[in-house]
Amino acid sequence: MDFRDELKRAKENERQKERDWEEMKRRHELEAQEQKKYTADLVNSGKIAKLNPKEYATWLVDYIENDGKITHVYHYNMNGQVWYKANSRIVIKPLYGALSFNLLFPKELGRAFEIPDGLGHNDIYYYEDGIAKCLGDFVPLFDDIDELIQ
Repeated sequence: MDFRDELKRAKENERQKERDWEEMKRRHELEAQEQKKYTADLVNSGKIAKLNPKEYATWLVDYIENDGKITHVYHYNMNGQVWYKANSRIVIKPLYGALSFNLLFPKELGRAFEIPDGLGHNDIYYYEDGIAKCLGDFVPLFDDIDELIQ
């Protein structure tokens, strides 16, 4: 084999890798835009709103009283974090990484959600038959929540 054939093959292989990389980045950007729009649509429609830390504190006490466990202790306030409260029944789409959300369904809504395509990195806090439950693996305690429940 002539060395020029190998040079040509290697360069073409590298160009293909670059094209594949650009296509993957393009797909990820489209997915991110779609996920951002999903959350924005929920907020704009009033189906979800920013959560008041007192509402999470109430849920957390109920959760712990039903043998729930805190998974993380943070030495900063929840108030600076983006958490949501559901105001109506919703279909939850799987969101990942920084685009995922923490969503609390108040006791009066109960389990007012559907998860047809998986949870992704979302964490869902809700009540079922009056018992506080969590879907996901993140039940944190923040400084301001600790102060509210003491």
